Amino acid sequence: MKRGLDNSLIRIYDANERCVGIGVLISKKYFLTCAHVVADALGLERTVSRAPKGIIRLDFPFLIEHELLTAQVVEEGWQPMRRDVSTRPQRGEDIAVLRLHREAPKAAYLSQFVQTEQLENHEIEVYGVPVGNPQGVWAGGQLVNKLPNGWMQLESSSQLGYRIEPGFSGSPIWDKELQAVVGITVATDPRRPDARVGFAIPTEMLALAWPDLAEQAIPSCPYRGLFAFREQDARFFFGRTQLVESLIQSFNNQAFTTVIGPSGSGKTSIIFAGLIPRLRTARQWLIETFRPGDRPFWNLAAIFVKLLEPNLRETDQLSERIKQAELLAQGQLKIQDILSRLLEKYPEQQLLLVIDQFEELYTLCPKPEERQNFLNQILVIAKHPPFCKVIVSLRADFMGFALSDSTLAKALQHGDIKVGPMTPDELRKAIIEPANLLGIAFEEGLVDLLISKVAEEPGSLPLLEFTLKQLWSRQRHGRLTFEAYKDPEIGGVETALVNYASDIYSRFSEADKRQARRILVQLVRPGEGTDDTRRLATRSDLGEESWDLITKRGGLADSRLVVTGRNAGGQETVEVVHEALIQKWDLLKGWMEDDRRFRTWQEQFRVNVRQWNETNKDKATLLRGKPLTDASAWKRQRPYEFSQSESSYIQRSLIRERIRQCSFFSIGVILSALTVFGQRQFAGRQFQQQFSAVLIAGSTEPSYIHILPRAIQIANQRVNSDEIDEAIEIHKNVLKAVQTFEESASVENRNRLTEKDLRKLRMIKETAERELVDIISQYYIPQLQNDLSESPPHIGFSKKNAKFTDFEHQFTGALKTTYRILLRKPGLGADEDDDGRLGLEEILYLPCGTLKEIEELWHLATKNDCGFYGEDFYESTTCDELSGETLSYRLFESVDAIEKRITSCPNFKASKA
Repeated sequence: MKRGLDNSLIRIYDANERCVGIGVLISKKYFLTCAHVVADALGLERTVSRAPKGIIRLDFPFLIEHELLTAQVVEEGWQPMRRDVSTRPQRGEDIAVLRLHREAPKAAYLSQFVQTEQLENHEIEVYGVPVGNPQGVWAGGQLVNKLPNGWMQLESSSQLGYRIEPGFSGSPIWDKELQAVVGITVATDPRRPDARVGFAIPTEMLALAWPDLAEQAIPSCPYRGLFAFREQDARFFFGRTQLVESLIQSFNNQAFTTVIGPSGSGKTSIIFAGLIPRLRTARQWLIETFRPGDRPFWNLAAIFVKLLEPNLRETDQLSERIKQAELLAQGQLKIQDILSRLLEKYPEQQLLLVIDQFEELYTLCPKPEERQNFLNQILVIAKHPPFCKVIVSLRADFMGFALSDSTLAKALQHGDIKVGPMTPDELRKAIIEPANLLGIAFEEGLVDLLISKVAEEPGSLPLLEFTLKQLWSRQRHGRLTFEAYKDPEIGGVETALVNYASDIYSRFSEADKRQARRILVQLVRPGEGTDDTRRLATRSDLGEESWDLITKRGGLADSRLVVTGRNAGGQETVEVVHEALIQKWDLLKGWMEDDRRFRTWQEQFRVNVRQWNETNKDKATLLRGKPLTDASAWKRQRPYEFSQSESSYIQRSLIRERIRQCSFFSIGVILSALTVFGQRQFAGRQFQQQFSAVLIAGSTEPSYIHILPRAIQIANQRVNSDEIDEAIEIHKNVLKAVQTFEESASVENRNRLTEKDLRKLRMIKETAERELVDIISQYYIPQLQNDLSESPPHIGFSKKNAKFTDFEHQFTGALKTTYRILLRKPGLGADEDDDGRLGLEEILYLPCGTLKEIEELWHLATKNDCGFYGEDFYESTTCDELSGETLSYRLFESVDAIEKRITSCPNFKASKA
């Protein structure tokens, strides 16, 4: 949480009321910025040597009442900008301290500054006011390293978003890892205006220019909060000396070692901050680490590819990784062969494979056969000492799963390290020694109190570390105090984490609270005979709306309730920061109890979805019967909690089932028509057999293509008889039949469709779509024209508190008519799964002509403001009638999917910005 950062930011103006830079409050009377920002504000040369006397105007942009204030430069805090910046000045440069003419507003806070040498690759965030953005913007990036003149180099971590540019000068650099300010922005490279590079003055140089800041700044926190200690944190890792020695002894004697303990006991820290730094000194070990995740062979293959092909480009590495993972999983690539290649490539070294959170093999890997295969391969690696050794960390409550495998159980007999609670003496060292290294003390009695709260409590270390991290940021004059410990925001070891999480949650809007609940529940895997565990989810699992809340400023990741990363396949991932949050936060525990039945069902359902995806979406893996009924019911109740792939799986299953049912109706209609046409009885039976084979059994026999034009002909006869619904149903089934043929051709073309067959299918599809558009245009579009031709247009509105599954009754006016044309019957009836929104599979059956006609009517009636598209596709700030949203947002599950469908339509001109 950026405690007070926003409310410490200051905008600085010139005489023309143009923002020329940013400042940061360092006390209630003083703030800090760059000297050249002051010069720009007063219209002076940037290299002016004497402290200017002019009045500076400023405001606090993030305060509710950001009134205009004034200030002047403090002479002793003036370090002018030099012409020659190649050498390091004694007291810094381009720094200015200003004194406010009256104290800062009460709502303004002081930012916490940190002094540290270890900043390389830290993620940062900076606020600035570039030209054209008077409200200001945020730019992200990374700290690269220090330069000879003492400045730090910054680089943007993405080609998207804003970069540091003029207008950011003087702004504090917020370090997302340290959760504090590490310096201020000072310059960009004027010779490379397009480069995403900037420079900053670090805290220690600012403190030289203004010594009071040295007293305010603190060392970077040595405590890890909810995160495990890493290799680079080894110097702050205390209290586990005896256990680390036992681990080293086991490692020296065994090829396979398991570190076992309850969640929160410090298993990972013992390996990463205890064992690995000791091994690094020998320089003989290739040390590689990974977590099994839901695709353990992918993650194992990533290690091997990196070691064997270190010079491959990232895309080539990914391709090779996928290939190796598949071969390993299928047994076509032997681990022994990979180890032989590694031994040949690294003859002077040995391989240590560290598999952290080994329980993920049981919680995230759904296939027992894949799990067993992976276990066998890992044990093969461990049978190649002295070249290879394996260490795994395993949660104690999953020991039963591990012992159920006889081979793994045998390996565990000889090399397991059990991690229990720390003794009071060990806890004292873990608490005191990291602070001692940085010259920070504890108020007398505070350490004893902390020990008493966690001693002999299993899994309490994350809570202790989190509390220590909170105390660190509130230290006074180099001491951690009782006053800070009793602060309501902390409230003690038992409640610090819960208070923090609840505080973050309370800051969200009501809509974000609902979204946060959905996200967090999806990031917990319900236990089956074990405690609930973390679930690693991908961006596509959760959807873009959820990802926005995860990644935005002040969101779940920014507030450290979740952590983001990438998996071996390069997909963006997210998970709960620590299982302590799952176990201790009553609000989340309550959500899980409420949703346990659904989440337990959903995890099993996801096994089916994965099988469907892995078998090239084989129709044989689709749901039928009660499983389909259950899935449809859950989807209707909780439409936001299914990924696009999961929704598609349900929709495909429902459509397949609907086709089976509706095809009997269509065939009955066609057969009755054949009788009217005087067709012979045996011809009718033959048609029935062939049409059934395509629609029901999914046959793609090329000789059956000829029946589709006959079906279109019969549908047109139904129109002439005013049997409109029957005609629409036949045309839709023709389109579904065409899709069945096309899918077969795109996958493996086992029925050998020729290019001539495919051309004929395209012509049939175009004809069926054209006829369908004509029917809709003639019988259903006139009502929409009437709604939109009124003066003013009868746009309608969404009824307050209406649910998605209220169907067209959630709308009035043209909104309701549009809904009925596309989703319901009479009309196209595209909502096959009957959930009140159109999903990816259902969108395929919307004819382009109808979409185009609806779009044109809406844009004509609303002066191009409203339609499927808006200023930002699904948002339109001028579409007041739809509350700033568009038809795409209101009618479809995925605006990305409808965008793709619409833009694939020929000659579809939309107003996308």
